[in-house]
Amino acid sequence: MTIQNEKKNSPNPLFPDDRLTPRDRVLNILDHKEADRVPLTELSMDSAVIAKYYGSKQLLAILNSKVLSLAKLIPFWRHLVGFGMKSKAIIVSQMKGVIDLYSKMGFDIVFTPLGLFPTKGHNREWRKKILPDPRHYVDEFGRMFQLIDTKYGIISYYKDGILKTPELYDKFGPIDPDHPARMAVANSVLKLTKNKEGREYIFPIPALFGVVESTWEGMGLTAFSKYVRKDKKFIKRVMKDRADFTITMAKKIAHLDYPVMLIYDDYGYKQGPFLSPKNFKELVIPQLQRIVDGVHKAGMKLMLHSCGNLNEILDDIISTGVDALHPIEPTAYMDIFKIKEKYGEKVTLMGNVSPQDLQDKPPDYIREYVRKLMSKLPKNGGYIFSSGHSINPAVELDNYLAMRDEFKKHCYYEK
Repeated sequence: MTIQNEKKNSPNPLFPDDRLTPRDRVLNILDHKEADRVPLTELSMDSAVIAKYYGSKQLLAILNSKVLSLAKLIPFWRHLVGFGMKSKAIIVSQMKGVIDLYSKMGFDIVFTPLGLFPTKGHNREWRKKILPDPRHYVDEFGRMFQLIDTKYGIISYYKDGILKTPELYDKFGPIDPDHPARMAVANSVLKLTKNKEGREYIFPIPALFGVVESTWEGMGLTAFSKYVRKDKKFIKRVMKDRADFTITMAKKIAHLDYPVMLIYDDYGYKQGPFLSPKNFKELVIPQLQRIVDGVHKAGMKLMLHSCGNLNEILDDIISTGVDALHPIEPTAYMDIFKIKEKYGEKVTLMGNVSPQDLQDKPPDYIREYVRKLMSKLPKNGGYIFSSGHSINPAVELDNYLAMRDEFKKHCYYEK
């Protein structure tokens, strides 16, 4: 692969030689066709240091425990926190900042979450029981998180699930697909990703949740494991509810100008899948198949973000017809080169520079691995470049820049 020399007046500051729009580039690659170059993106960019390098500031970078603790002195703080986290204006403002940062970084895709709003956890009935201070919040799947200071900045940590019984799940109530912030964000992002001339300079892809992560984290691992063993009907009911919500949202956003969507749904950990292959096939695959079919029926392609070692269940995942798989974690024994060889004609691969390597390996090591990826994966399309998960706060700036610059040297297809 060689870099083209002809200038094309590209709006992308990192790639002035681009001939295609980000949208057309990504759609070509998803159709397993070669484009002008390999697309570049990240699922999320959580490093305040790297954001600062590009002249941007993240919300969590300006928060700390002292600020959040002071919020507790404000009367009705639980109501205020809940209002802020699901406010259309605040969410859109944050997305504007993300889009600005991603465009400065030269990304082709910006993922737009249309979920996770704390619409239930901050309702009057639940507030005093489950939210001890402003550093905690509960999302609409029943998952409690805590904002914790680290040397890298403030990070949101999963603490536990609160829906530990069928009775609590029923009392918590269903997720509301008609929450006004969802479509407000979806519509606003389509406008925010266009310049003054109306040209789209970064491709927005809406993101929702699948059925595994949202189910077990909403219950907590102990309760989830108990019900997988003793009451699979309950697990199936919850997973179906999660799938129904995602399918409903796919139908709603299909009326907008979104040809692709993504679902987050981690199926594994470093050594293997969360569920046995048998349970995965029984519990998860029917709902994943429903989501894939629903998204395709709505006229969109589906990307799946699923961390961990998926080797034992990969045949079943690919059989559903997902269009792209992210992040192909190298530290979880996911060999992207073997996966490309076996499934490359069926699914687009996204990844897989290890965030761990970006934290502690020397820049030359990063460059060498990027060269290996770019020499073996882009042929005939079907590959989108990114890290093996996201850019977390521990990623070294020098290593990120080494990855970016080496990718830039090898990203263009030959004419």
